[in-house]
Amino acid sequence: MDHLTNPHPFENWAQGGILAHGAFQVTDFAFAGGTDPDGMKTLLESRFVARDHPSRASDADQNYAGIRDRVIDSEFERGESSITGVVRTRAFHRVQERLNQRAYWVPLFYLPDITTSSRRIEGFHTSPVLSFDAMYAYLWKVK
Repeated sequence: MDHLTNPHPFENWAQGGILAHGAFQVTDFAFAGGTDPDGMKTLLESRFVARDHPSRASDADQNYAGIRDRVIDSEFERGESSITGVVRTRAFHRVQERLNQRAYWVPLFYLPDITTSSRRIEGFHTSPVLSFDAMYAYLWKVK
């Protein structure tokens, strides 16, 4: 498969998506999400590699990089199964460390997703990226 026969890299497995099939050497695109890293599990956990289970691959299988890492899998599960902030923070921090150690992804640009619902914060600006309220946290001031 190539971009001439399939111009849609983000199609699912059944539609022959280039990314879902792993039919690439290097790819460059952006992911956007919320402030909770749990939403990234479909991009990083082993069970979401579509080409590992083509007979039951779904739209949720977006681990295009084909990352198969037991540490990432177990830490995502640990973070997901807890409502305790300290546990979730440690688990997701370990995921980030592992990504950095193994260089599964090489981030070219990172805009942290930070938001607030406090009316005590001044200087809060809406992000121009997908309407997330995540920009310019360094300008915020407490009233």
